[in-house]
Amino acid sequence: MRQHQPWHLADRVLVGLVGLLVAVLAAVAFIWWRGGPGSPDRHGGAAAGRQSRPPSVTPTADEQVDTAMGEHTDSSASRPKASDDAGTASNELAPSAADLPSHGLGAGHVGREGVLEITTEDAEAPGQDLPDNYSSARNPVGGYAVGVPTVYEAYAVGPTTFVESDDTMIEANFEVHSYESVDPWARLTQDEKLFAEEHAEDQYKKLKTNRHWTYRGKPAVMWEFTWNRNGERAHGRQIAFRDGPRTYTVLYRSADTWWLTGGSQFIPPDFEQAFTPLSR
Repeated sequence: MRQHQPWHLADRVLVGLVGLLVAVLAAVAFIWWRGGPGSPDRHGGAAAGRQSRPPSVTPTADEQVDTAMGEHTDSSASRPKASDDAGTASNELAPSAADLPSHGLGAGHVGREGVLEITTEDAEAPGQDLPDNYSSARNPVGGYAVGVPTVYEAYAVGPTTFVESDDTMIEANFEVHSYESVDPWARLTQDEKLFAEEHAEDQYKKLKTNRHWTYRGKPAVMWEFTWNRNGERAHGRQIAFRDGPRTYTVLYRSADTWWLTGGSQFIPPDFEQAFTPLSR
């Protein structure tokens, strides 16, 4: 029995060596798998020798448009901003077309689209001469400034300005239009014709016209008329004149009963004194 023991010992040694070799190979394989070239990193990155690609991002609609136009920037400061105050009037000169119909003449600002209240100032516009108890209101779109009596408000609809009060007795109010240069008489007769059509059922009556009038010392033309407004007889006078590259019309209206009487006779000349075209 003793003669076979060396062989049993050798077998055990051989088995041990084989087991050790297998363990070493397994360890090497595990190390290679954890950090070898091309192997994945357990923290979500890539192994040495490879760079991860950033996740794809779908461009926004604005980016696609900008790219299509050949230029793109992510900076919001480079994009045009909307107006911070929707009630701020434009400062760009844009008088009405010379032959634009004056629909709603004498009806005031109420109910019109795009009405903006003008903030009046105590300081006079350049070249302006304000009477006592008047403030200044500028309409840069129409290219002029007007005087606003105490307790009156000024409103703008593009190049047109309305100077009105809540008074329900005299109802003395103004309406100023600015047009591209046009013959004042042609402008006046166009307005008269349209007004007559719009107020045919309001007992419109043309009182007189005058082709030899003046306004602020400049040649002007005048049209005077009456009509029924809100159930009461109203009286109006519109003057048209040209100053530089623009033609202006100034309409004054009041209750017919108080036409140029009871103190209202001073309102039109004071308004005329304060009217001032702005520098071109």
